[in-house]
Amino acid sequence: MARAGLVDRAASIARSIADPDRQAEALAAVARHADPDRARPLAVRALRLGSWHRTADLLAALAPDALTTIADDLLRAHARTAPDRTDPHPQV
Repeated sequence: MARAGLVDRAASIARSIADPDRQAEALAAVARHADPDRARPLAVRALRLGSWHRTADLLAALAPDALTTIADDLLRAHARTAPDRTDPHPQV
């Protein structure tokens, strides 16, 4: 439907999906076929409902800086929680 240019109708149907993960996937799919101004709010809602990694390609297209920020935050969080591999006596 969105591919055919019926973005508003497709978005309305996507928003009616009860399961949050499926709704997020549907909204992201609609956003991929919308112009950037219409795609952004759909992408935001998809991100709020589902996992960011399922919409990473969409996020990269709409806001590449946001994806870079997410990646940086994830790497910092991982560095804080990863064991120190240089410590010869790691704490268990």
